[in-house]
Amino acid sequence: MRLSQGSFLIVCLLALVFGGCESRMVQRNQVEMRSALLEMYQDQVMDNLVRSHLRLPTMQIAYSNATGTATNLNKATLTGGRTETENHFASAGTSALRVLLYSLSLTDELDTTNQMTLTANPVFNKEVSLAYQNFMAEEDAAKTQFLMSSPKMPPKGTYTAAYKFQNSTYYYIPFSNSDHRAADAFIRLYNDVAVVAPPKASTFLDQFLNEQTLQRLQQR
Repeated sequence: MRLSQGSFLIVCLLALVFGGCESRMVQRNQVEMRSALLEMYQDQVMDNLVRSHLRLPTMQIAYSNATGTATNLNKATLTGGRTETENHFASAGTSALRVLLYSLSLTDELDTTNQMTLTANPVFNKEVSLAYQNFMAEEDAAKTQFLMSSPKMPPKGTYTAAYKFQNSTYYYIPFSNSDHRAADAFIRLYNDVAVVAPPKASTFLDQFLNEQTLQRLQQR
């Protein structure tokens, strides 16, 4: 179909709209990636706190090399038509009336796929273990509970972080305007083990090689 001037302008406008949407999608994907990382680290800190409280083994994971891929497929279909009708009147001396009707239809399909790839390494660091111990020491010194539990999700506005441990019990860090000691302690812990993470996380192989080297030095 040959596009008229009006149809051509509409197509150009759609191209501009899709281009603007593309940039906003990239921005939104970056925001979602940061939100996902924040949630992963927060859940990890909460999980380790609960495990420490229950005297269970803990494991700290350092995430690196985060890459995000967003694939957006836009498919627009523009169809148009022209209908011509001619009416003749019986009265003498009257001409025929010709009516032209133009139609334009637009369909749009959008398919978005988001994918995030991370590298995860276990952290063998005494400072990380010490950070959790400091949190529990602050809790003992304050003589109040910094980590509370509930069979149900606590109401919004009453906690800084909440976590459902092993799909059974909710654990949360209480918060109120009158008492935010638990929240402050949790933020310090989070910064120590997540935000200010070791520059290079040790792997199991690194740990094994370090132990072997230490044993050789001790045998000399």
